[in-house]
Amino acid sequence: MTSLGQQLFHWALIAVLYLQVIGGCAESLTNFTYTQNGVRLVGGDESHGRVEVLPRQPWASKTWVQVCDSSFTDLMAENLCQILGYQFGRKYYTEAIAFPGSKVTSIKASGISCFVGSSGYRRELDEEGLISADDDAVTHQDVDTGGVSRQGRKLLAPLWGYIDAPELSPTVCQFRVGTCNPVGPVAGLQCSNLSLPSAPLPPPAPPSPPPPPPAASNLIRFLASYTSRGDGPIEPNLCNNTNTSSVCNAYGRIEIQINYTINQICQKIWVPVCNISDPTLASKVAKLACEQRFQERRLPWLPNVWYISARVSTTPFYIPSANQVVDRGDFNSTAVKRYLTINGGNVSKAKALQELRWKATSAPCRNNAMLAIGCSLASNDGAIP
Repeated sequence: MTSLGQQLFHWALIAVLYLQVIGGCAESLTNFTYTQNGVRLVGGDESHGRVEVLPRQPWASKTWVQVCDSSFTDLMAENLCQILGYQFGRKYYTEAIAFPGSKVTSIKASGISCFVGSSGYRRELDEEGLISADDDAVTHQDVDTGGVSRQGRKLLAPLWGYIDAPELSPTVCQFRVGTCNPVGPVAGLQCSNLSLPSAPLPPPAPPSPPPPPPAASNLIRFLASYTSRGDGPIEPNLCNNTNTSSVCNAYGRIEIQINYTINQICQKIWVPVCNISDPTLASKVAKLACEQRFQERRLPWLPNVWYISARVSTTPFYIPSANQVVDRGDFNSTAVKRYLTINGGNVSKAKALQELRWKATSAPCRNNAMLAIGCSLASNDGAIP
């Protein structure tokens, strides 16, 4: 190779190496990860980024999980920053951090709580890993509140995991499985050794597609006085009957919206559901009604998160006679256009009562009896829809 050729080769090699270095820097900035004590920052630098936590075994899988922004506070941020070696911290937002797109993790952490644990308690955590359903409650000094609290878990309570901090870490942090929207926003974190002001407001969510048709949960009403999670209290005059006064303490009634032709005009009308004499069919209809009302309304991206059970009262709600005095808030039979009797159908495949086999009539329900059901709810996240 000539001297000129050698020089050109050297210059070309230097240029290639320079481009690789520049490209490597750009790539490392995009995928930068800073990890300390079971907490890491992703997509930023050593002081800010999307926060992820590493669960300890025997968690289902020891992989990094993102944190729900909806339950993440500046106080939680400061606790995690201290685990990362900083004095101060706050929530942090950019669109890329809050909405990571394809980098979303299937499981999210929520309700992070950090506390100072003694060495003996640390050993207990090493042996047990998680607070199980039948463990006794554990007393500890809570960093979030500064007070003493008790942490335990009952059946159907949220399953708590622990951040995989090293043995000598002075702070223990636990979290539960979150039920936030998988597309975001997820939590970001900014840390500093200088005091930080409160975090700015989060960016707006990405544009959403056109809204889908009304959810099945919008086509059913659950009227009950024993819970505030329904669509209003049961009418007082349905509870005045000596046979039904106790029913109102644990049950409610349902009505659904149907398309029905009256006087040659197709209308959307609300119809009370009549009592079902077949106890097997009644139980299946009650379960479907509770699922229709509560399953989709809160978190449609987590269709199986809620534990929903249903019960049927052997005593129905009786329709008051049309000649009785009706006070405000009472059940007014003269205002009811149709009553609905469910005769069967494929309950196991139906997503709504409207998909079953039914008949709507202007005459009151058989024996003037309307179906009385109760819905019981629990969730993985400890929050009831």
